[in-house]
Amino acid sequence: MSPNDKENSDFENLTSRLEERLSGDTHNSFANGQLNEIRSDNNSLVIDKYRTSLLLIYRNQCPYCKQLMPKLAELAKDYRSQVFFAKINIDTNRDVAERFHVLGVPLVIALKKGHPVDRIEGLRNIAVYDDWINQIHRGIRPTNFEKGSLSKLE
Repeated sequence: MSPNDKENSDFENLTSRLEERLSGDTHNSFANGQLNEIRSDNNSLVIDKYRTSLLLIYRNQCPYCKQLMPKLAELAKDYRSQVFFAKINIDTNRDVAERFHVLGVPLVIALKKGHPVDRIEGLRNIAVYDDWINQIHRGIRPTNFEKGSLSKLE
């Protein structure tokens, strides 16, 4: 391979990556279309490495959490390859309550590369979550929501 061929190859590679970025292709191979159960490990969560992720913090005894899980599982399918969806049980992962300042459940936190950007406390209509996720994925900071129905931590 001559130096010109290598230079052309590098240029084509750079051009294709730039076109992919500009086209808005936000494919995330980890966003598998499922609501994934995760566990924390020394205050480091697996969600920290994804571009856009949603974390549901729940308790098994919470009736609102049980209503929300199927809604988020449905949205995970809709946002397959775009947003990573995860859930974590606060009863077995107490450090999560401290990290995210959890006062009640359900709590859905939107993260960009592991950094919280917004949150919805309490149960909402699926359309509210859909619009909220879409805005966050596109990089728009949504308006704040008032708290919905939630179970207080004791």
